Amino acid sequence: MTAEVNSAGAARAWLRARNRTGAAGRLEGAYLALLTVLIGGGVAASVLPKLAARFAAGPPTVPGPTTLLALGLLWYAAVLAVAARFGPLAATPARISWLLSSPTGRRGLLWPTALTVLGLVTIAGLLHGTLVAWALTAPLGTVVLAGGVAGLLVGSVATLVPTLVDEPATMLDRSALLLGAGAAVLAVVDLPTRAATALGWLGPWGWPQVAAGELPGRVVDPPLVAGPPVWLAVAGVVAALVAGLALVRLDRVRLTTLSAGGVQVETLASGVASLDLGIVARLGEERRWAGRRPRRTGLPRFPGRFVALAHDLVTLRRSPDRLTLVGAALLPPVLAAGFLGPGPLLAGMWLLCGLVAAGVLTENARRDRDLPALGRLLGLPERELLAVRSILPVVVATCWSAGSLTLVARAFAEPVTPWLLLGVAAGPALATGALRAARRGAVRHDLPPIVTPMGWVPTAPLHRLVTAVDLGLLCGLPTLAAVATGDPAGWLPAQLAGSLLGLAGFVIVAGSRVRLVPD
Repeated sequence: MTAEVNSAGAARAWLRARNRTGAAGRLEGAYLALLTVLIGGGVAASVLPKLAARFAAGPPTVPGPTTLLALGLLWYAAVLAVAARFGPLAATPARISWLLSSPTGRRGLLWPTALTVLGLVTIAGLLHGTLVAWALTAPLGTVVLAGGVAGLLVGSVATLVPTLVDEPATMLDRSALLLGAGAAVLAVVDLPTRAATALGWLGPWGWPQVAAGELPGRVVDPPLVAGPPVWLAVAGVVAALVAGLALVRLDRVRLTTLSAGGVQVETLASGVASLDLGIVARLGEERRWAGRRPRRTGLPRFPGRFVALAHDLVTLRRSPDRLTLVGAALLPPVLAAGFLGPGPLLAGMWLLCGLVAAGVLTENARRDRDLPALGRLLGLPERELLAVRSILPVVVATCWSAGSLTLVARAFAEPVTPWLLLGVAAGPALATGALRAARRGAVRHDLPPIVTPMGWVPTAPLHRLVTAVDLGLLCGLPTLAAVATGDPAGWLPAQLAGSLLGLAGFVIVAGSRVRLVPD
């Protein structure tokens, strides 16, 4: 016996009637909207002319076609990785229970979510096209349109995948890994212009670059096919057809797929609502390990106090995708060096990527702070346990720092050896900042807010954000100065002193805090 499938329109109309606000609520909403438009317009009027002038001037260094192609691959690898984490189609547990128990058509309930996914990925494509137009100082129209069509096609495919396979997250993750591997290869291999253009035609990651190269007056090599309007129109039709197919097949999305994405969305929403994104990391880590069945592998043989290091190595061996994230963090500074050249922006990007690369291996250090029972069971003082926990982050951060600065030196066309030595010296500084970020407690909402003419600004999220970066910035200041100036000469002794003193000081100070109960 099958139940009749009804339209979702009646259900939505009933929900709108229940949520309808009175005249006072509508007046308040109109006032807030008008105030937002006026303030946003005033800010935009003062900022947009300067941004337009900077955009028209282009980047300090014109990137090569291989760099742009690697940027496109990395861009859409990140898009697919985010789509894999959040569904891309997702539903909350309450909504899934409604889907299970009601005869309402699933397609009618899911099409707003699907349209949101398509819109967000299309916006990501437009941003990619804008970045390529700025890098090549090309007119915005055709290049940005090519980026939008590319984004729509990628979003359509990402939305279509959950209707075709049982585990869409696995397929999207593998696709993102493949694109990231291609970006890594192109980051170290400089292809001829003709070969880079040919590779750009193979996928949407190169369409803005191809469109910019075929504009009048910008032809470097003879175009491979007809001008942009013809192929771009065909690509737009194909993207629209794939998007329509994805919307038509929404009834075939499995509820397990919706549930997996809904858990991630709910976790992120709880972190945003509580102004504590640390909750997202902790809950995501717990749920990730809860869904795994690792094989029983013995601990590596290390003497007594280094058993915590054996624990770190087992954790890394059971989760090798962390090393993928470490490798992915190598690419943004290298590609940005081809656009920006030496400067503070490149230095800041290098610091943030270094903290991310070192931070993926600090899970156990965070757990030691949240739940100090393991240290007591091992009979290790907190300071000694923290010193052992810092070994693996220091090793990985040192390798990452040396590799990234070596690639940055190649982008600057400078000798590699001074940058390599500076990267080795800067590794412990990045690990120190990552360990400090991992050992942050919950957001302290008891801190007084900051009063501004626009209203109150909560201090707790700002305090947490600064706590994540301050020590890495302070200890790695010599390397940041070298990246900002493009000259590593003379900074090596200062960086060695900053890294060693910073790491030792952090272990001594953070390890001396005695807590009888977890925060």
